[in-house]
Amino acid sequence: MPRAKRKTAKSEVGILVLDNFSRSSFVKREVSFDSDLLHRLVLSPTYLFKFADNPSFLDYGDKPYPLLSHLPSTTINLPSGSGYPTAYMTPSNANDNRIIYIATSTGRVFALSQTGIARNFGQPVILTTLQNETTLAKFIGKIFFINPSQTSIYHIDETSTGTSWTSLSGFVSPKFGLTFSVYFYVADKSASANPFRNLIKVYGTSLSQVGSLDIGQNKDIQDIVNNNNRFLVVIANDANVFTEQYMFLWDGSHQNRPFHIIRLPGIYSGSVVYGGAFFIFVRYGNSTYIYELAGYSLRLIDVLPNIVINETFLPQYRITSYGNLIIFPATLKDLNINCLILYNIFEKETMALYASDLANTIYGVWSVLDLSKNFRVFYNSNEANKIYHRLVLPNEGMNSYEASQGTNSFQQVPVPIYYSNVINFFRRVMIRRVDAFYGNKPTGTNKIDIFLRMVDEFQGETTFNEQVLTIDNQKMDNYHVFDSVGLTGNRLEVQVSITTDGSFRGGLKRIVIYYVPLA
Repeated sequence: MPRAKRKTAKSEVGILVLDNFSRSSFVKREVSFDSDLLHRLVLSPTYLFKFADNPSFLDYGDKPYPLLSHLPSTTINLPSGSGYPTAYMTPSNANDNRIIYIATSTGRVFALSQTGIARNFGQPVILTTLQNETTLAKFIGKIFFINPSQTSIYHIDETSTGTSWTSLSGFVSPKFGLTFSVYFYVADKSASANPFRNLIKVYGTSLSQVGSLDIGQNKDIQDIVNNNNRFLVVIANDANVFTEQYMFLWDGSHQNRPFHIIRLPGIYSGSVVYGGAFFIFVRYGNSTYIYELAGYSLRLIDVLPNIVINETFLPQYRITSYGNLIIFPATLKDLNINCLILYNIFEKETMALYASDLANTIYGVWSVLDLSKNFRVFYNSNEANKIYHRLVLPNEGMNSYEASQGTNSFQQVPVPIYYSNVINFFRRVMIRRVDAFYGNKPTGTNKIDIFLRMVDEFQGETTFNEQVLTIDNQKMDNYHVFDSVGLTGNRLEVQVSITTDGSFRGGLKRIVIYYVPLA
Protein backbone atom coordinates (compact mmCIF):
# COMPACT_ATOMS: atom_id res chain seq x y z
CA MET A 1 0.00 0.00 0.00
CA PRO A 2 1.14 3.64 -0.41
CA ARG A 3 2.68 4.90 2.76
CA ALA A 4 4.19 7.97 4.36
CA LYS A 5 6.57 8.52 7.25
CA ARG A 6 7.53 11.68 9.01
CA LYS A 7 10.74 12.18 10.95
CA THR A 8 10.55 15.17 13.23
CA ALA A 9 13.29 14.96 15.81
CA LYS A 10 16.66 16.26 14.60
CA SER A 11 16.17 16.47 10.86
CA GLU A 12 12.48 17.49 10.72
CA VAL A 13 12.34 15.94 7.26
CA GLY A 14 9.08 14.32 6.15
CA ILE A 15 8.90 11.48 3.64
CA LEU A 16 5.96 10.76 1.35
CA VAL A 17 6.06 7.50 -0.63
CA LEU A 18 3.88 6.67 -3.64
CA ASP A 19 4.13 3.03 -4.73
CA ASN A 20 2.17 -0.21 -5.20
CA PHE A 21 -0.13 1.27 -7.85
CA SER A 22 -2.95 -1.27 -7.70
CA ARG A 23 -6.03 0.43 -6.24
CA SER A 24 -7.80 3.65 -7.19
CA SER A 25 -10.18 5.61 -4.98
CA PHE A 26 -11.87 6.96 -8.18
CA VAL A 27 -13.65 9.77 -6.36
CA LYS A 28 -11.42 12.79 -5.76
CA ARG A 29 -10.46 12.87 -2.10
CA GLU A 30 -8.41 15.14 0.10
CA VAL A 31 -6.20 12.91 2.21
CA SER A 32 -3.40 13.29 4.71
CA PHE A 33 0.19 12.42 3.85
CA ASP A 34 -0.08 9.12 5.78
CA SER A 35 -3.33 7.94 4.16
CA ASP A 36 -3.86 4.56 2.48
CA LEU A 37 -5.88 6.34 -0.24
CA LEU A 38 -3.12 8.32 -1.93
CA HIS A 39 -3.97 6.94 -5.41
CA ARG A 40 -6.97 8.50 -7.06
CA LEU A 41 -6.78 6.88 -10.51
CA VAL A 42 -4.35 4.33 -11.93
CA LEU A 43 -4.63 4.25 -15.73
CA SER A 44 -2.00 1.58 -16.20
CA PRO A 45 -1.99 -2.21 -16.71
CA THR A 46 0.00 -2.74 -13.53
CA TYR A 47 -1.52 -6.22 -13.11
CA LEU A 48 1.00 -7.33 -15.75
CA PHE A 49 3.60 -7.36 -12.97
CA LYS A 50 2.05 -10.58 -11.65
CA PHE A 51 2.62 -12.26 -15.01
CA ALA A 52 6.09 -10.84 -15.67
CA ASP A 53 9.02 -13.04 -16.67
CA ASN A 54 11.43 -10.13 -17.22
CA PRO A 55 13.81 -9.24 -14.35
CA SER A 56 13.58 -5.50 -15.06
CA PHE A 57 9.99 -5.60 -13.83
CA LEU A 58 11.09 -6.86 -10.48
CA ASP A 59 12.12 -4.81 -7.46
CA TYR A 60 13.66 -7.56 -5.37
CA GLY A 61 10.18 -8.87 -4.73
CA ASP A 62 9.02 -6.09 -2.41
CA LYS A 63 7.31 -3.55 -4.67
CA PRO A 64 4.70 -4.97 -7.04
CA TYR A 65 2.46 -2.99 -9.37
CA PRO A 66 4.67 -0.46 -11.20
CA LEU A 67 3.20 2.13 -13.57
CA LEU A 68 3.45 0.76 -17.12
CA SER A 69 2.69 1.88 -20.65
CA HIS A 70 -0.53 0.61 -22.19
CA LEU A 71 -0.75 -2.48 -24.37
CA PRO A 72 -1.75 -1.74 -27.98
CA SER A 73 -5.20 -1.43 -29.50
CA THR A 74 -6.44 -2.37 -32.98
CA THR A 75 -9.13 -0.65 -35.05
CA ILE A 76 -11.39 -2.73 -37.28
CA ASN A 77 -13.26 -0.81 -39.96
CA LEU A 78 -16.71 -2.08 -40.94
CA PRO A 79 -18.33 -1.55 -44.37
CA SER A 80 -19.87 1.85 -44.97
CA GLY A 81 -23.44 2.03 -43.72
CA SER A 82 -22.95 -0.66 -41.08
CA GLY A 83 -23.54 1.69 -38.16
CA TYR A 84 -21.96 1.02 -34.78
CA PRO A 85 -21.82 -2.33 -32.93
CA THR A 86 -24.58 -2.82 -30.34
CA ALA A 87 -24.34 -6.53 -29.45
CA TYR A 88 -21.55 -9.11 -29.17
CA MET A 89 -21.22 -12.89 -28.83
CA THR A 90 -18.46 -15.49 -28.65
CA PRO A 91 -18.45 -17.97 -31.58
CA SER A 92 -18.72 -21.73 -31.15
CA ASN A 93 -16.10 -22.32 -33.84
CA ALA A 94 -13.00 -20.68 -35.27
CA ASN A 95 -14.03 -20.84 -38.93
CA ASP A 96 -12.35 -18.08 -40.99
CA ASN A 97 -10.30 -17.19 -37.86
CA ARG A 98 -13.39 -15.66 -36.24
CA ILE A 99 -13.12 -14.64 -32.58
CA ILE A 100 -16.29 -12.56 -32.04
CA TYR A 101 -19.75 -11.96 -33.51
CA ILE A 102 -21.23 -8.47 -33.58
CA ALA A 103 -24.59 -6.95 -34.53
CA THR A 104 -24.78 -3.31 -35.55
CA SER A 105 -27.24 -0.46 -35.16
CA THR A 106 -28.51 -0.96 -38.72
CA GLY A 107 -29.20 -4.68 -38.22
CA ARG A 108 -26.10 -6.20 -39.82
CA VAL A 109 -24.25 -9.20 -38.35
CA PHE A 110 -20.53 -9.94 -38.78
CA ALA A 111 -18.01 -12.48 -37.58
CA LEU A 112 -14.71 -10.71 -36.89
CA SER A 113 -11.17 -11.99 -36.82
CA GLN A 114 -8.38 -10.20 -34.97
CA THR A 115 -7.71 -7.97 -37.97
CA GLY A 116 -10.99 -7.59 -39.88
CA ILE A 117 -14.23 -9.16 -41.09
CA ALA A 118 -14.10 -12.95 -41.17
CA ARG A 119 -17.68 -13.52 -42.36
CA ASN A 120 -20.54 -11.23 -43.35
CA PHE A 121 -23.83 -12.80 -42.26
CA GLY A 122 -25.91 -10.11 -43.93
CA GLN A 123 -28.80 -8.13 -42.49
CA PRO A 124 -31.71 -10.08 -40.98
CA VAL A 125 -33.72 -6.83 -40.65
CA ILE A 126 -33.21 -3.13 -41.33
CA LEU A 127 -33.29 -1.38 -37.97
CA THR A 128 -34.49 2.21 -37.66
CA THR A 129 -35.79 2.17 -34.06
CA LEU A 130 -34.65 0.57 -30.78
CA GLN A 131 -31.25 0.15 -32.39
CA ASN A 132 -29.37 -0.21 -29.07
CA GLU A 133 -31.58 -3.07 -27.83
CA THR A 134 -30.44 -5.94 -30.05
CA THR A 135 -29.44 -9.29 -28.54
CA LEU A 136 -27.25 -11.96 -30.16
CA ALA A 137 -27.68 -15.47 -28.79
CA LYS A 138 -26.69 -19.07 -29.62
CA PHE A 139 -28.87 -22.17 -29.55
CA ILE A 140 -28.74 -25.55 -31.36
CA GLY A 141 -25.86 -24.39 -33.58
CA LYS A 142 -27.60 -21.22 -34.72
CA ILE A 143 -27.07 -17.48 -34.27
CA PHE A 144 -30.22 -15.69 -33.09
CA PHE A 145 -30.90 -11.99 -33.76
CA ILE A 146 -33.49 -10.46 -31.43
CA ASN A 147 -34.75 -6.87 -31.41
CA PRO A 148 -37.94 -5.53 -29.75
CA SER A 149 -38.89 -3.47 -32.81
CA GLN A 150 -39.78 -6.74 -34.58
CA THR A 151 -42.54 -9.33 -34.15
CA SER A 152 -40.23 -12.22 -35.07
CA ILE A 153 -36.77 -13.38 -34.08
CA TYR A 154 -34.28 -14.48 -36.74
CA HIS A 155 -31.70 -17.24 -36.92
CA ILE A 156 -28.95 -18.54 -39.21
CA ASP A 157 -26.56 -21.51 -38.89
CA GLU A 158 -23.18 -20.60 -37.42
CA THR A 159 -21.54 -22.55 -40.23
CA SER A 160 -23.51 -20.77 -42.96
CA THR A 161 -21.61 -19.08 -45.76
CA GLY A 162 -24.74 -17.26 -46.93
CA THR A 163 -26.74 -14.26 -45.75
CA SER A 164 -30.29 -15.67 -45.64
CA TRP A 165 -31.94 -15.65 -42.21
CA THR A 166 -34.99 -17.66 -41.11
CA SER A 167 -37.71 -15.97 -39.09
CA LEU A 168 -39.48 -17.44 -36.06
CA SER A 169 -42.84 -15.74 -35.51
CA GLY A 170 -45.25 -15.65 -32.57
CA PHE A 171 -43.83 -12.64 -30.75
CA VAL A 172 -45.19 -9.21 -29.89
CA SER A 173 -41.95 -7.38 -29.02
CA PRO A 174 -39.15 -9.87 -28.23
CA LYS A 175 -36.16 -8.83 -26.16
CA PHE A 176 -33.19 -10.73 -24.73
CA GLY A 177 -32.36 -14.32 -25.63
CA LEU A 178 -30.74 -16.90 -23.42
CA THR A 179 -29.87 -20.60 -23.47
CA PHE A 180 -30.38 -22.52 -20.23
CA SER A 181 -30.17 -26.31 -20.02
CA VAL A 182 -31.72 -27.56 -23.29
CA TYR A 183 -34.12 -24.65 -23.72
CA PHE A 184 -34.09 -21.15 -25.18
CA TYR A 185 -35.70 -18.23 -23.33
CA VAL A 186 -37.00 -14.98 -24.83
CA ALA A 187 -38.74 -12.10 -23.02
CA ASP A 188 -41.88 -10.72 -24.65
CA LYS A 189 -45.06 -8.71 -24.07
CA SER A 190 -48.27 -10.57 -23.34
CA ALA A 191 -50.17 -8.43 -25.85
CA SER A 192 -49.50 -5.54 -28.20
CA ALA A 193 -51.62 -3.29 -25.97
CA ASN A 194 -49.35 -4.04 -23.03
CA PRO A 195 -46.54 -1.44 -22.96
CA PHE A 196 -44.38 -3.64 -20.73
CA ARG A 197 -42.57 -6.94 -21.15
CA ASN A 198 -43.86 -9.40 -18.53
CA LEU A 199 -43.47 -12.84 -20.20
CA ILE A 200 -40.56 -15.21 -20.71
CA LYS A 201 -41.30 -17.71 -23.48
CA VAL A 202 -39.54 -21.08 -23.47
CA TYR A 203 -38.54 -22.90 -26.67
CA GLY A 204 -37.27 -26.43 -27.16
CA THR A 205 -34.73 -27.74 -29.65
CA SER A 206 -37.40 -27.92 -32.36
CA LEU A 207 -37.98 -24.16 -31.84
CA SER A 208 -41.55 -24.77 -30.72
CA GLN A 209 -42.78 -22.99 -27.60
CA VAL A 210 -43.02 -25.41 -24.67
CA GLY A 211 -43.74 -23.10 -21.73
CA SER A 212 -43.61 -19.60 -20.27
CA LEU A 213 -43.20 -17.56 -17.09
CA ASP A 214 -45.51 -14.61 -16.40
CA ILE A 215 -44.02 -12.34 -13.72
CA GLY A 216 -47.07 -10.08 -13.55
CA GLN A 217 -49.09 -7.85 -15.86
CA ASN A 218 -47.53 -4.60 -14.64
CA LYS A 219 -43.95 -5.87 -14.46
CA ASP A 220 -41.28 -4.95 -17.03
CA ILE A 221 -38.32 -7.33 -17.55
CA GLN A 222 -34.91 -5.61 -17.62
CA ASP A 223 -32.63 -8.64 -18.02
CA ILE A 224 -32.44 -12.44 -18.02
CA VAL A 225 -29.22 -14.08 -16.80
CA ASN A 226 -27.98 -17.66 -16.50
CA ASN A 227 -26.55 -18.18 -13.00
CA ASN A 228 -23.87 -20.84 -13.52
CA ASN A 229 -26.43 -23.23 -15.10
CA ARG A 230 -28.13 -23.54 -11.69
CA PHE A 231 -31.13 -21.27 -12.25
CA LEU A 232 -32.24 -18.21 -14.17
CA VAL A 233 -32.11 -14.69 -12.73
CA VAL A 234 -34.79 -12.33 -14.03
CA ILE A 235 -34.50 -8.60 -13.28
CA ALA A 236 -37.77 -6.64 -13.45
CA ASN A 237 -39.56 -3.65 -12.01
CA ASP A 238 -43.06 -2.27 -11.81
CA ALA A 239 -44.08 -0.19 -14.79
CA ASN A 240 -41.56 2.68 -15.07
CA VAL A 241 -40.69 2.42 -11.35
CA PHE A 242 -36.96 1.84 -11.69
CA THR A 243 -36.30 2.64 -8.03
CA GLU A 244 -38.08 -0.60 -7.08
CA GLN A 245 -36.44 -3.39 -9.01
CA TYR A 246 -36.62 -7.06 -8.15
CA MET A 247 -34.59 -10.20 -8.80
CA PHE A 248 -36.73 -13.24 -9.60
CA LEU A 249 -35.00 -16.61 -9.22
CA TRP A 250 -36.49 -19.28 -11.50
CA ASP A 251 -35.41 -22.87 -12.07
CA GLY A 252 -36.33 -22.59 -15.76
CA SER A 253 -39.00 -25.25 -15.55
CA HIS A 254 -42.30 -24.72 -17.27
CA GLN A 255 -44.07 -23.93 -14.00
CA ASN A 256 -45.32 -20.39 -14.12
CA ARG A 257 -43.72 -19.12 -10.94
CA PRO A 258 -40.27 -18.15 -9.55
CA PHE A 259 -39.07 -19.82 -6.37
CA HIS A 260 -37.63 -16.68 -4.74
CA ILE A 261 -37.82 -12.87 -5.11
CA ILE A 262 -35.30 -10.30 -3.83
CA ARG A 263 -35.70 -6.53 -3.92
CA LEU A 264 -32.57 -4.84 -5.30
CA PRO A 265 -30.85 -2.14 -3.20
CA GLY A 266 -30.45 0.21 -6.17
CA ILE A 267 -30.88 0.43 -9.94
CA TYR A 268 -29.63 -2.59 -11.87
CA SER A 269 -26.57 -1.96 -14.08
CA GLY A 270 -25.55 -5.50 -14.98
CA SER A 271 -24.23 -8.78 -13.66
CA VAL A 272 -21.38 -11.19 -14.21
CA VAL A 273 -20.56 -14.81 -13.46
CA TYR A 274 -17.11 -14.63 -11.92
CA GLY A 275 -15.00 -17.24 -10.15
CA GLY A 276 -17.97 -19.59 -9.90
CA ALA A 277 -20.07 -16.94 -8.16
CA PHE A 278 -22.79 -14.58 -9.38
CA PHE A 279 -22.26 -10.84 -8.85
CA ILE A 280 -24.71 -8.05 -9.51
CA PHE A 281 -23.86 -4.38 -10.06
CA VAL A 282 -26.37 -1.76 -8.94
CA ARG A 283 -26.28 2.01 -9.16
CA TYR A 284 -27.10 4.04 -6.08
CA GLY A 285 -26.57 7.77 -6.40
CA ASN A 286 -23.26 8.44 -8.16
CA SER A 287 -21.64 5.15 -7.18
CA THR A 288 -21.77 1.47 -8.12
CA TYR A 289 -22.38 -1.19 -5.47
CA ILE A 290 -21.34 -4.80 -6.07
CA TYR A 291 -23.27 -7.63 -4.42
CA GLU A 292 -22.79 -11.38 -4.47
CA LEU A 293 -25.81 -13.64 -4.67
CA ALA A 294 -25.05 -15.82 -1.65
CA GLY A 295 -27.71 -18.48 -1.28
CA TYR A 296 -30.96 -16.58 -1.66
CA SER A 297 -29.74 -13.21 -0.40
CA LEU A 298 -27.40 -10.42 -1.52
CA ARG A 299 -24.11 -9.77 0.26
CA LEU A 300 -22.35 -6.43 -0.26
CA ILE A 301 -18.84 -7.01 -1.63
CA ASP A 302 -17.53 -3.58 -2.57
CA VAL A 303 -18.42 0.01 -3.46
CA LEU A 304 -16.91 1.86 -6.43
CA PRO A 305 -17.40 5.56 -5.60
CA ASN A 306 -17.90 8.08 -8.40
CA ILE A 307 -18.26 5.24 -10.93
CA VAL A 308 -21.45 4.81 -12.96
CA ILE A 309 -21.51 2.12 -15.66
CA ASN A 310 -22.79 3.31 -19.02
CA GLU A 311 -26.33 1.96 -19.59
CA THR A 312 -26.80 2.70 -23.31
CA PHE A 313 -26.62 -0.95 -24.41
CA LEU A 314 -28.36 -3.98 -22.91
CA PRO A 315 -26.93 -5.17 -19.56
CA GLN A 316 -25.05 -8.19 -20.95
CA TYR A 317 -22.85 -5.88 -23.03
CA ARG A 318 -21.96 -3.43 -20.24
CA ILE A 319 -19.72 -5.71 -18.16
CA THR A 320 -17.35 -8.47 -19.26
CA SER A 321 -14.97 -10.80 -17.43
CA TYR A 322 -12.20 -13.31 -17.85
CA GLY A 323 -10.44 -15.20 -15.07
CA ASN A 324 -10.23 -12.93 -12.03
CA LEU A 325 -10.67 -9.74 -14.06
CA ILE A 326 -13.92 -7.79 -14.53
CA ILE A 327 -13.93 -5.00 -17.13
CA PHE A 328 -16.52 -2.29 -17.75
CA PRO A 329 -16.64 1.23 -19.21
CA ALA A 330 -17.06 4.30 -17.03
CA THR A 331 -16.81 8.07 -17.35
CA LEU A 332 -14.99 10.39 -14.94
CA LYS A 333 -16.40 13.75 -15.90
CA ASP A 334 -14.28 15.89 -13.60
CA LEU A 335 -11.13 14.49 -15.26
CA ASN A 336 -12.75 14.65 -18.71
CA ILE A 337 -11.89 11.05 -19.55
CA ASN A 338 -13.55 7.76 -20.49
CA CYS A 339 -12.06 4.61 -19.00
CA LEU A 340 -12.10 0.87 -19.37
CA ILE A 341 -12.03 -0.05 -15.70
CA LEU A 342 -10.36 -3.30 -14.66
CA TYR A 343 -11.51 -4.68 -11.33
CA ASN A 344 -10.45 -7.75 -9.35
CA ILE A 345 -12.93 -8.45 -6.56
CA PHE A 346 -10.75 -10.93 -4.70
CA GLU A 347 -7.52 -8.91 -4.67
CA LYS A 348 -9.21 -5.49 -4.62
CA GLU A 349 -7.33 -4.22 -7.65
CA THR A 350 -8.96 -1.22 -9.33
CA MET A 351 -7.20 0.34 -12.32
CA ALA A 352 -7.88 1.10 -15.96
CA LEU A 353 -6.87 -0.59 -19.21
CA TYR A 354 -7.39 2.46 -21.36
CA ALA A 355 -8.49 6.09 -21.22
CA SER A 356 -9.49 8.75 -23.71
CA ASP A 357 -11.18 12.13 -23.68
CA LEU A 358 -14.97 12.47 -23.60
CA ALA A 359 -15.41 12.73 -27.38
CA ASN A 360 -16.45 9.08 -27.77
CA THR A 361 -18.10 7.50 -24.74
CA ILE A 362 -17.45 3.76 -24.50
CA TYR A 363 -20.81 1.98 -24.65
CA GLY A 364 -20.13 -1.75 -24.80
CA VAL A 365 -17.40 -4.32 -23.99
CA TRP A 366 -16.78 -8.00 -24.68
CA SER A 367 -13.82 -10.19 -23.69
CA VAL A 368 -12.31 -12.84 -25.97
CA LEU A 369 -9.38 -15.17 -26.25
CA ASP A 370 -7.91 -14.82 -29.72
CA LEU A 371 -6.63 -17.83 -31.63
CA SER A 372 -3.21 -17.43 -29.98
CA LYS A 373 -4.95 -17.46 -26.56
CA ASN A 374 -4.19 -13.80 -25.88
CA PHE A 375 -6.84 -12.11 -23.74
CA ARG A 376 -8.42 -9.14 -25.56
CA VAL A 377 -11.33 -6.78 -24.95
CA PHE A 378 -13.50 -5.43 -27.78
CA TYR A 379 -15.19 -2.07 -27.19
CA ASN A 380 -16.86 0.74 -29.09
CA SER A 381 -18.85 3.97 -28.88
CA ASN A 382 -21.52 5.15 -31.32
CA GLU A 383 -18.78 5.94 -33.83
CA ALA A 384 -20.07 4.60 -37.15
CA ASN A 385 -18.39 1.67 -38.91
CA LYS A 386 -15.69 1.06 -36.29
CA ILE A 387 -14.90 -1.28 -33.44
CA TYR A 388 -11.73 -1.52 -31.36
CA HIS A 389 -10.01 -4.23 -29.40
CA ARG A 390 -7.20 -3.96 -26.90
CA LEU A 391 -4.70 -6.54 -25.72
CA VAL A 392 -5.15 -7.20 -21.99
CA LEU A 393 -2.85 -10.12 -21.31
CA PRO A 394 -0.43 -11.74 -23.80
CA ASN A 395 -0.38 -15.51 -23.59
CA GLU A 396 3.34 -15.81 -24.31
CA GLY A 397 4.61 -13.87 -21.28
CA MET A 398 5.90 -10.32 -21.22
CA ASN A 399 9.52 -11.11 -22.06
CA SER A 400 8.62 -13.15 -25.16
CA TYR A 401 5.88 -10.68 -26.08
CA GLU A 402 8.27 -7.70 -26.09
CA ALA A 403 10.87 -9.63 -28.05
CA SER A 404 8.34 -10.66 -30.72
CA GLN A 405 6.51 -7.31 -31.04
CA GLY A 406 9.45 -4.89 -30.78
CA THR A 407 8.33 -1.29 -31.30
CA ASN A 408 4.69 -2.41 -31.42
CA SER A 409 4.73 -3.74 -27.86
CA PHE A 410 3.14 -0.72 -26.17
CA GLN A 411 0.99 2.29 -26.92
CA GLN A 412 0.76 5.79 -25.53
CA VAL A 413 -2.56 7.14 -24.26
CA PRO A 414 -3.52 10.84 -24.52
CA VAL A 415 -3.90 11.43 -20.78
CA PRO A 416 -1.65 10.87 -17.73
CA ILE A 417 -1.52 7.27 -16.55
CA TYR A 418 -1.64 8.22 -12.86
CA TYR A 419 -3.49 10.77 -10.73
CA SER A 420 -2.98 11.07 -7.00
CA ASN A 421 -5.55 12.38 -4.59
CA VAL A 422 -5.04 15.83 -3.09
CA ILE A 423 -2.50 15.34 -0.30
CA ASN A 424 -2.88 17.84 2.54
CA PHE A 425 0.14 18.49 4.76
CA PHE A 426 -1.90 20.83 7.02
CA ARG A 427 0.97 23.32 7.10
CA ARG A 428 3.37 24.95 4.67
CA VAL A 429 6.14 22.62 3.46
CA MET A 430 8.91 22.70 0.90
CA ILE A 431 9.69 19.70 -1.29
CA ARG A 432 13.47 19.46 -1.25
CA ARG A 433 14.11 16.26 -3.12
CA VAL A 434 12.36 13.49 -5.08
CA ASP A 435 13.77 10.00 -5.64
CA ALA A 436 12.29 8.04 -8.56
CA PHE A 437 12.73 4.27 -8.99
CA TYR A 438 11.91 2.86 -12.41
CA GLY A 439 13.97 -0.11 -13.64
CA ASN A 440 15.49 0.38 -17.12
CA LYS A 441 15.88 4.00 -18.21
CA PRO A 442 14.01 5.24 -21.30
CA THR A 443 15.74 5.21 -24.68
CA GLY A 444 15.47 7.60 -27.62
CA THR A 445 12.59 10.04 -27.22
CA ASN A 446 10.81 7.90 -24.64
CA LYS A 447 10.42 9.40 -21.19
CA ILE A 448 8.54 9.43 -17.89
CA ASP A 449 7.23 12.78 -16.65
CA ILE A 450 6.32 13.29 -12.99
CA PHE A 451 4.10 16.35 -12.49
CA LEU A 452 4.19 17.89 -9.02
CA ARG A 453 1.32 20.34 -8.55
CA MET A 454 1.22 22.36 -5.33
CA VAL A 455 -0.78 25.26 -3.93
CA ASP A 456 0.19 27.48 -0.98
CA GLU A 457 -3.08 28.55 0.59
CA PHE A 458 -1.25 30.08 3.55
CA GLN A 459 0.17 32.60 1.09
CA GLY A 460 -3.20 33.27 -0.51
CA GLU A 461 -2.72 31.08 -3.60
CA THR A 462 -5.81 29.55 -5.22
CA THR A 463 -4.26 27.79 -8.23
CA PHE A 464 -1.72 24.98 -8.28
CA ASN A 465 1.86 25.63 -9.37
CA GLU A 466 3.41 22.85 -11.43
CA GLN A 467 6.91 21.45 -11.69
CA VAL A 468 7.82 18.63 -14.09
CA LEU A 469 10.49 16.06 -13.28
CA THR A 470 11.57 14.13 -16.38
CA ILE A 471 13.22 10.72 -16.57
CA ASP A 472 14.79 10.36 -20.04
CA ASN A 473 17.75 8.71 -21.74
CA GLN A 474 20.17 11.03 -19.94
CA LYS A 475 19.36 9.41 -16.60
CA MET A 476 20.86 6.17 -15.38
CA ASP A 477 19.08 2.85 -14.97
CA ASN A 478 17.00 2.00 -11.92
CA TYR A 479 16.67 5.36 -10.15
CA HIS A 480 17.30 9.09 -10.26
CA VAL A 481 17.53 11.73 -7.54
CA PHE A 482 15.99 15.15 -8.28
CA ASP A 483 17.74 17.58 -5.92
CA SER A 484 16.69 21.12 -5.03
CA VAL A 485 13.08 20.81 -6.18
CA GLY A 486 12.00 23.81 -4.09
CA LEU A 487 8.22 23.60 -4.61
CA THR A 488 6.28 25.03 -1.63
CA GLY A 489 2.70 24.81 -0.43
CA ASN A 490 0.31 22.90 1.81
CA ARG A 491 -1.63 20.75 -0.70
CA LEU A 492 -0.04 18.48 -3.33
CA GLU A 493 -1.23 16.57 -6.39
CA VAL A 494 0.98 14.17 -8.38
CA GLN A 495 0.45 13.00 -11.96
CA VAL A 496 2.58 10.70 -14.10
CA SER A 497 2.75 10.46 -17.89
CA ILE A 498 4.72 7.98 -20.01
CA THR A 499 5.82 8.80 -23.55
CA THR A 500 6.58 5.70 -25.62
CA ASP A 501 7.38 4.95 -29.25
CA GLY A 502 6.04 1.45 -28.68
CA SER A 503 9.22 -0.12 -27.35
CA PHE A 504 9.32 1.45 -23.85
CA ARG A 505 7.19 -0.20 -21.20
CA GLY A 506 7.74 2.41 -18.51
CA GLY A 507 7.85 0.75 -15.12
CA LEU A 508 7.87 3.58 -12.57
CA LYS A 509 7.89 1.69 -9.28
CA ARG A 510 8.16 4.28 -6.56
CA ILE A 511 8.22 8.02 -5.96
CA VAL A 512 9.80 9.17 -2.70
CA ILE A 513 9.19 12.83 -1.82
CA TYR A 514 11.28 14.51 0.91
CA TYR A 515 9.84 17.68 2.41
CA VAL A 516 10.56 20.05 5.29
CA PRO A 517 8.12 22.21 7.25
CA LEU A 518 8.18 25.98 6.76
CA ALA A 519 7.34 28.67 9.23
